[in-house]
Amino acid sequence: MCGRKAFLDGADHERHRSRLIWGGVILAIVAATLPWWLTGYILGVLTVAYYFGVFAMSWDLLFGFAGEVNFGPTFLIGLGAYSAAILNAHAAVPIPLCVIAGGLVALVGGLLLAVPALRLRGAVLRSRHARRGAVAAERDRDLRGHHRR
Repeated sequence: MCGRKAFLDGADHERHRSRLIWGGVILAIVAATLPWWLTGYILGVLTVAYYFGVFAMSWDLLFGFAGEVNFGPTFLIGLGAYSAAILNAHAAVPIPLCVIAGGLVALVGGLLLAVPALRLRGAVLRSRHARRGAVAAERDRDLRGHHRR
């Protein structure tokens, strides 16, 4: 067999797992010390990159794995960020309070979206679930290569 073995045996698996754990610990220590030796600009860029990375992972989870296009999280993130920015820019509220207020505004927006959805009953609820099941079944057929002609 050329290249690496397809599966690691017990000892190699433990060694590989140990390296991953120690690598993660070292990475966490380095990340925790970044504010002491990086400029504020670089920290700001890394913070934005981290934020977009988490946002991309949530999109991958919702749209990629679950197969559901859901703009709710995007709306709530934007609502909280926009309200925090307006508070800071126009009312000169300190940033920690802006972050808390943005989170509360996003919470209220989420409640305004979720409460009506929880009240769905009967035919509306069944049609919503049927549509979701049909889309999931079609996506499953596409992934397995069984295309309609």
